[in-house]
Amino acid sequence: MNFSTRLEGLLQEYGLTQRQAAEDLHIAKSTINGYIRGKRQPSQEMLKSMADYFNVSPDYLAGNTNIRKYPEGSLTVREGNLVGIYRDLQSDNQNILMKQAEALRVLELNQKNNRRKS
Repeated sequence: MNFSTRLEGLLQEYGLTQRQAAEDLHIAKSTINGYIRGKRQPSQEMLKSMADYFNVSPDYLAGNTNIRKYPEGSLTVREGNLVGIYRDLQSDNQNILMKQAEALRVLELNQKNNRRKS
């Protein structure tokens, strides 16, 4: 998902018009319209302001992750992306992913233990 689609979806979700959001964010309606049409991109500062306005993370608004908001200091972007992937999977595939992750953890622990013995 990209920024334009995400922004349009949040406007619909919150029942806001482009005009209402533009007024609240202190920008022109044509700016919001340009964002939705993909003709304009927000500055980092505006992206942050818009994310705060919609109570989502800037990464979510930009379309970089499916995690709406990270609890403060809990996940990195990569960790959030992994959680998003996990949540998008069906239950059987979630179980497979967990088994693979556990196997990798055991492998790394064994490698660390072998290095210590050397």
